[in-house]
Amino acid sequence: HVFAQAARNARYLVSYVYDELEGRSEVEVLDARDVTAGPVCRVQLPVRVPIGFHATWIPAERLPGGTA
Repeated sequence: HVFAQAARNARYLVSYVYDELEGRSEVEVLDARDVTAGPVCRVQLPVRVPIGFHATWIPAERLPGGTA
């Protein structure tokens, strides 16, 4: 899960979800203030994301040749 703050009072959780029965993956965005309400956005991915997939989020300026 990734915690993201978009606007001053907006907070979201972003996570990959894998549906084993359907064999598909999606990204879900949840309102961190009301996770039980379910996703506010779902993005179906064109390929399956393997279980255990992890990512690292860093600012562009920390990447080689990156700019802000």
